[in-house]
This record gives sequence, structure tokens and C-alpha cells, in this order.
Amino acid sequence: MKVMTPKQFSLWMRKFPKEAEGAMGNAIESVAVVIEAESKMRSPVATGALRNSLTTDNKKMQAIVRTDVNYGLYVHEGTKYMQDRPFMADAVEQEGRKIDLAISNALDKELRKL
Repeated sequence: MKVMTPKQFSLWMRKFPKEAEGAMGNAIESVAVVIEAESKMRSPVATGALRNSLTTDNKKMQAIVRTDVNYGLYVHEGTKYMQDRPFMADAVEQEGRKIDLAISNALDKELRKL
């Protein structure tokens, strides 16, 4: 770690959020790809439409793994007539450690640049 003057530290503190944001965005995007793949492996398959519809929307600091088939929510959450099959929640739970590590590593990498 470098020793900084108060002025250098103040400048770094103003810059760090932008640098960390880029690293975090990359980490979130890579984790979303893993969650999408795991969700596809776990999704129930009758015709393959649900599995094929799973996609990821990446934005600045967020990623949304989603489906656009109208019955996706009912399969995932269940109904009074059908048992839930939470393939996406299970994927997040399965990959939780990877999520934590990716975010932690991204921040650690930026801090090491000091």
C-alpha cells in the first residue's frame, strides 16, 4: 500500500467510486452469465421455449436474468394447481459463493491499485 498525503488521498477518494463502479459492473456482468447458464441447466423442459428464452440484460451496475415467455413466472413460483420449480432462485443459491467472490475480488483489485 502506498502512503499518500491528505491531498492525494482526497483526490483518490473522489476517483475511486468511478473506478470501482467499472470493476463492479464487470463482476456483476460475469456473475449474471453464470446465473443465466445455471438457470438454463435447471429450468424444466417440455418444448425448450422457457430454457431458450432465458437471457440477461446488463446495465451499468445491474444485470437482470429474465424470461419473456408468459408462463415463466408460473413455472418458477408455482400456482395452486402446479408445484413451484424455482430454477432461477436455485441457480442464485447454487452460485452464491461465486457471486460473493466476484464482487469481493473486483473491489480488492481496485484497492490494490493504490
